[in-house]
Amino acid sequence: MGTQPSDSAQGNTRGRAWAAGVLAAYGLFLFLTNALVIISEDEANIASAAGTSMREWVAAALAGQAGFHHPPLSEVVLHFWLRWTGERLALLRVPSIVFYCLALWIVAETAELLWGRRWTAVALGVAWPAGFLLGRPAGWYALSMLEVAGLGWCYFLWRKTGPARYLAAMTVWAVALAYTNYFGWVFLATLGADLLLSQPQRRQIVQFLGAAAISILAFLPLATELLNKLPGEVGQGPRLLPALLRDAYLAHSLLASEMAAPWTWPGMVAAACGAGFLWMGLERAGSRRALLWLALPLGIGFATGVVSGVRLILFGPGLLLFLASVLEFSPRRMASVLVAAAFGVGWIGMFTGRFAGTHRYTEPWPEAAARVAGLSRPGDVILCNHPSFYFYVSYQFPWEGPRRAPNLTMRVAGRTLAPLYRWRLAAPEPGGRFIYVRTALMPWGVSDEKSFLEYAAKDLRLAEEVRYDRDRSAEPKNRWFPEARQPEWRIRIEVWERKQP
Repeated sequence: MGTQPSDSAQGNTRGRAWAAGVLAAYGLFLFLTNALVIISEDEANIASAAGTSMREWVAAALAGQAGFHHPPLSEVVLHFWLRWTGERLALLRVPSIVFYCLALWIVAETAELLWGRRWTAVALGVAWPAGFLLGRPAGWYALSMLEVAGLGWCYFLWRKTGPARYLAAMTVWAVALAYTNYFGWVFLATLGADLLLSQPQRRQIVQFLGAAAISILAFLPLATELLNKLPGEVGQGPRLLPALLRDAYLAHSLLASEMAAPWTWPGMVAAACGAGFLWMGLERAGSRRALLWLALPLGIGFATGVVSGVRLILFGPGLLLFLASVLEFSPRRMASVLVAAAFGVGWIGMFTGRFAGTHRYTEPWPEAAARVAGLSRPGDVILCNHPSFYFYVSYQFPWEGPRRAPNLTMRVAGRTLAPLYRWRLAAPEPGGRFIYVRTALMPWGVSDEKSFLEYAAKDLRLAEEVRYDRDRSAEPKNRWFPEARQPEWRIRIEVWERKQP
């Protein structure tokens, strides 16, 4: 007669299933709220590239000449998804939402393995305000978080139980992560540091180094691409003081999201809570180890200047595990109050929209694109530099080819679309007008805008202007971060027509 499973094993299986069910419901919630988080510039560029020839950009990555700052695995996944779904906008983010919820499930399993804190981690993952923004965009974001979470889970399974199959699984996660995000090597190095600090056996060190060597060998096809990218990525941040301000802003945003900027009262509450978490984490030995998993890769990212708002998703597993450890080892009531306050003010910022540090996720590009489609008529020239505009407007007109800004000009439904630097090549037809969609510009676009507006002020008449999304924080942002030009109105649609004689 076979042995019956123990009550603890049955309870663990039920707990895993219930956690999976809760996170599946959360995934449905993310899907239903997709319209609340706008497809940003980076996401639009990635989705556009994934819809083009896979062979070309994979070949470019293998040749060390890829256009993106990350390896191509996520684009391969998205490419086949777009083909299968016919590029339906409503389904674009489904793979990312699935990856993100799987990542949260793995983080919960890791918390259960380490401290018996599965449901604490599930609650933290669902309540984490930054995840609501960062966990859904199409591209490398959620897939990278899933791989970081899987890498850590298999490492701790190997350390706790010993079977080599977990180390082999860790190696697979490491290779997948390296083919999704170059910063993934830092997370593998962090686990190596954790191993060395825990007084391992010689055999464990040898096994870990062997796994790392296999990962490196598997990554060699992309080594040239990584070496070509490093000079442009590492150490290219702003001067020291702006860099420190930016890093403080990003660390704060990881906790409360960018919807509660540190110069607003919700942001100040979140910053105080963050200081409390840091004090608690340093005070308890059990939390100090978890703090290392978060602080070491985050510190390396800040020191090299590679961390940005969208890249904060990489540190999600470390943050959630650290907070779970604080709730385990620190006074529970105090820690719970701090978590509720830090996450709560983030959601206040999300719901009100009044305290945002960035408008990347909330700019009303769908409405603006529809307005431009309605305002424009055949013979008009539509100028814009923003990838999100082109992505959304591609669903307003009959569109062929990539959903991105044209390199020169393109004709769509009798209209001419062009990036700003090509405005001189895009003359309106008789009776036609310029429709300029103004928004935040990269530094190289400022001179193009200046030259067009000088021409418009001299030879044209502003017939109509529509403004969207006022940024109440434009003044402090321009003062604190002078290297980033932030307009007061995030989107302005200007209709310029010929002056009447």
